Amino acid sequence: MLFAGLTSTASGHTYADRTTVSPFPPAFYGIGHIEPYKNSEANGVAAVGGVFLGVVGFVASGPTIGHFPKAAFFSANRSLFYLPGTDGDASVAWAIMPDGTRKVGSLGGQGPAMWAANLNFTILTGANGGVAYAISATGAAIVGVSSVPAQATRWPSDGAAPSFLGHLPGYDSSVARSVSADGQVICGFAYNSMAAPDGASDAQRAFRKAFTSPMEDLGTLPGHTDANAYAISSEGTFIVGASVDRDNGRSSAFVWRNGHMVALPGFGGSDSVGAAYGISSDEKSEDGSIAVGSSGSFGEEEACRWRNLGAPNCERISALLTLPYQIPLPNGWRLSRTTGISEDGYTICGVGLDPNGKVQGWVAVLPPILHPPKIDAIPLQRAEFGKPFSLEIKGNFLSGDTFSSEHLPDGFQIDSATGRITGTWGDILKPIPGSYSVTVSVTRPGQGTSYRSFALKLPPPTSIKQLIEGHTYLPYAKPPGEPYFPTSFGLGLSGNGQVAVGYSGPNNDPRAYRWSPSEGMIELPSLEGALYPVTRAEDSSADGQVIVGQAVTAPDENGIAHNVAVKWNVAGAASARMLAE
Repeated sequence: MLFAGLTSTASGHTYADRTTVSPFPPAFYGIGHIEPYKNSEANGVAAVGGVFLGVVGFVASGPTIGHFPKAAFFSANRSLFYLPGTDGDASVAWAIMPDGTRKVGSLGGQGPAMWAANLNFTILTGANGGVAYAISATGAAIVGVSSVPAQATRWPSDGAAPSFLGHLPGYDSSVARSVSADGQVICGFAYNSMAAPDGASDAQRAFRKAFTSPMEDLGTLPGHTDANAYAISSEGTFIVGASVDRDNGRSSAFVWRNGHMVALPGFGGSDSVGAAYGISSDEKSEDGSIAVGSSGSFGEEEACRWRNLGAPNCERISALLTLPYQIPLPNGWRLSRTTGISEDGYTICGVGLDPNGKVQGWVAVLPPILHPPKIDAIPLQRAEFGKPFSLEIKGNFLSGDTFSSEHLPDGFQIDSATGRITGTWGDILKPIPGSYSVTVSVTRPGQGTSYRSFALKLPPPTSIKQLIEGHTYLPYAKPPGEPYFPTSFGLGLSGNGQVAVGYSGPNNDPRAYRWSPSEGMIELPSLEGALYPVTRAEDSSADGQVIVGQAVTAPDENGIAHNVAVKWNVAGAASARMLAE
């Protein structure tokens, strides 16, 4: 087999609106064809969260009349091949389970078929010919039509005998086209065969049937004569199809819900035609079920989708690919029909004319475009010791957005509803001075989370007075064997905020100390030989290992003691040395 498809994918997802994001990239590619066939069509697609799993359909237009269409599968690795059992008569694959495993369709004269995950096929029992058009999301039920006479049929996928679903009153034939996820609700259309008695209606009627209830006629749009139902949502809530006015050749896509059929808007003017061929789950896409199909003037239909089926809008797929997804169609492509949609609503398949003018199936990934909150840049912030701090986070926020933060220092908090950060740095030890990298996040339900980081600086206090007036008090210095001095003074602080220095005792008899959280308050030694142990520690190095201050020397030859500048190095055993040394 020769795969000769045109492939065009998007490598990224930069959108015109720079505030938008997507959980996975958009894409578009054709499924190609298999020689000697020149055309291909895609009928159903399987994908989860933008991960493509496969497309079923068929290839057609062989070189001679004897080349019947053949059921084909376009796999996740983007290769197109025949499904087994397709030799002989015409065959078509119509539907695929959401997880990409089982496929259903028809194998010519053999009848309705199911292909398993390993592609081995089974002819469904009791059909007497016919076609399998759909399989439920759970795989429990397959629906379609049995031949002779034509009757809507439901087959259990375990091979048990089928259930024949009957007809609408006044009709002798019916076709089941789609089934809910649990296999219990079915839609399709009824009609009268050539064997119907004279005077029987020649119109077609869309129907809905709960498995244990009679068929329900869905009617038509006002002024129309016929209706066909092609697809039902996973929950069985929505049904889509086409309502037709045979008198003038016009048609309109419709959505049916809760007993009412409503036209889906289209484009094409007074002679417009339209049909909806697929629908996603009610709950899994960003705004409820999404229907897909075609709309336009006869012979000029365009692939489209309808979102928000309560107030639907019609979107051309070709226009969506250009904006907002920024995937221009390869020159020459014209997308004429959207035939299938994944359960989550983000991957679709369809049929169009490729750049060579051949009919070719295609796949498009149209991820949700999310609009998370936008957080403005936050400049460097400073929180001064002992002063209340407040920061208002600014940006594009909505009611219901929630704020949170990471790495805020102790004593600071963010309001989850307003985003305002408040706090007071009142304890020099918790947190310690320094620069903190804080991350603010804002979450918008259903739209995502945005993040913004900024620096929050806690500068060391500019005076020891700020330290002493804080609520962390240092204990009094205590020389070994002596009672605590009644007073103490802080004069210096290390750069990391972990070491405080000063003196304890009265001004006429001070003792230098060094304080740290791990060692507590330790008296610094006086100069060797000094007559009086008078010392004052006044400043510290950044790491608290070197301290400078004053001490009293031993008396000189005249018996006079002097106040001198000294340095204590506490990396080892602390000792006082005059700076002149």
